[in-house]
Amino acid sequence: MYEAFQHRVDRLIVQHPEFACSLRAYGYESVLPRLLERERPVTEYVVRWAVARVSAAIKLLKWARGQQLALDQITQEHIDRWLTEGPCTRHNVRDFLVWAAEDGRAQPLLVPHRDKPDPVGMRARAHWVALQRCLRDESLPLEVRVAGGIVLFYGQQVSRVVALRCDCLQHREDGSYLTLGEVPVLLPPPLARLIGELSSRILPAEDHAPSAASPWLFPNPLNAAQHRSAHSFAAQLNAHGIRIKAGRVTALMNAALDASVDELASKLGIHRITAAHWKRLANRGRTAPAAVPSHRSRARVAAPYVPPLSVPPADPGVALRIEAALREA
Repeated sequence: MYEAFQHRVDRLIVQHPEFACSLRAYGYESVLPRLLERERPVTEYVVRWAVARVSAAIKLLKWARGQQLALDQITQEHIDRWLTEGPCTRHNVRDFLVWAAEDGRAQPLLVPHRDKPDPVGMRARAHWVALQRCLRDESLPLEVRVAGGIVLFYGQQVSRVVALRCDCLQHREDGSYLTLGEVPVLLPPPLARLIGELSSRILPAEDHAPSAASPWLFPNPLNAAQHRSAHSFAAQLNAHGIRIKAGRVTALMNAALDASVDELASKLGIHRITAAHWKRLANRGRTAPAAVPSHRSRARVAAPYVPPLSVPPADPGVALRIEAALREA
């Protein structure tokens, strides 16, 4: 993935040679080192995020050139005007301007953070129906059922789902576990069976290569040595009615209802700051997924209560407590 970032930045530099000095310094001295220092894998999503920062810098530099301004001549008034005259994606230039100021190439300039609305999830019934489709509907492709289940149960990004390997399951006396963070999660038996079935398939490499099993749970159909593109796989999931964004929101909100910030971070593999954000959202209860029925009333609702990350003292890992009907699916 590092090579993918370098290739795209080099292409941008070729397309905009007038900004080559600034772009090369920013891309290779600021952005790339941070990608190399990441503890978690650099996914396609992360590469696109990084390239978007370089692209935002190009847009600002092109605008400044049209105004006959050098980078060090851009003032706060110029930045404010440029931000208000264009789309909200222009705020991506913040990282470039912070680096430019620290490197002595620009004045210290402020780019405010964009206000983001609270994420909107699925209603409890819709979420339950989507889970049942993933676990029971044999008309769906097996890889869609597995990925959809992981997204809807654990709120995982598709970029992380496609990076799972065939040996991702851990079988213990009390069940099957999947590692998403520092602590493995205990899978509901129906989902564990689906993952086991998918991982047991022998996936051949390209026709001109010797037949070999792919190491990836979701291999690239054109090259089994690589996993699938998160972008194309997300499109496939959405095409089959698995609402990724809303489903992730519901899963994370449900998890945040019962788990602490540290538990969310270690069990779901998300940053602690991100975990704290979801905990605040769950506590505010502004989105539909927070309306979880109580144990006393759950017999009257279509979607049984699922405390996502509750862990009995004897459990060695993280456990999703699934209703009996789900366990027997």
